[in-house]
Amino acid sequence: MSTGLEVTSADPAGDTTTPSAAAAEVAVATHGLTKRFRGGQLAVDGLDMVVPRGAVYGFLGPNGSGKTTTIRMLLGLVYPTSGSHELLATAMPSGAARVLPRVGSRPPTREPLLPASPPRWSGWACWPPRRSVTAPTRSA
Repeated sequence: MSTGLEVTSADPAGDTTTPSAAAAEVAVATHGLTKRFRGGQLAVDGLDMVVPRGAVYGFLGPNGSGKTTTIRMLLGLVYPTSGSHELLATAMPSGAARVLPRVGSRPPTREPLLPASPPRWSGWACWPPRRSVTAPTRSA
């Protein structure tokens, strides 16, 4: 059963790096990553991919093809049914606490995702609003 999600890559220059150097340059590697939900629904089926550091990849596919589930598995937020993956040369999901701060993600918490205090903006948009200031008057 195919989920409709496709991730492909090509190396036009060819692979000329040694295996140990290549491992250090890999941002994401998956090996047979599969997720089957309760009830038997197959979300991701045997995904194998390698994403080099600095590369930009996109996940394209119709609704229900496994894009979000794949990202959640890569971040360690959802456990795969089978297969394995590494993120920044760290086995996941066991290394999520060490890796997530480095990828701009944060683990889910029960706390709200709001900052402790509203951000202060520069320029005309300020929070809290500036108090009105009156011009000093000259005394005679």
